[in-house]
Amino acid sequence: MTDNKSGFTLIEMMVILAIIGVLTAFGGRSFIDSIAKNRITTQVNEFVVTLQVARSEAVKRGATVNIIATLGDVTTDEWGEGWRIETLDGETLRVWESLKGNLTLDSIGGISQFAISSQGTMDNTDTLELCDATANTPGSQITLTITARTRIQSGINCT
Repeated sequence: MTDNKSGFTLIEMMVILAIIGVLTAFGGRSFIDSIAKNRITTQVNEFVVTLQVARSEAVKRGATVNIIATLGDVTTDEWGEGWRIETLDGETLRVWESLKGNLTLDSIGGISQFAISSQGTMDNTDTLELCDATANTPGSQITLTITARTRIQSGINCT
């Protein structure tokens, strides 16, 4: 009479756990990087929306509209504390809160305010750099043109 027992041996179970551990280690890091990239993409899109709304309001009202940074540290991360759209007479049209997590939005030119005329053009141009201060993730640059349009470059090395 033979005794047929089914199940796993201790060795088989340890091999399976080792494989699961290796897959989790690689997958976990990839997941964290993916979240950081998505956070950066979301904030880039928020700033692009800001420019579109401000340009639209300036043309619709036939008057200059300002995009103004809520200044935290005035030498770096000028835009990280949030920003707002305002008319020349001080009416606030829309407010964006500070960036979530450890994201920074720094003006390369040190500019903390942009004016968009009734013709839809900006008073100056600049490049903003969006980075995650804690993740080892490439950031993005938002280049603002005189026509209040944007060019986005992803995968930049954050300094």
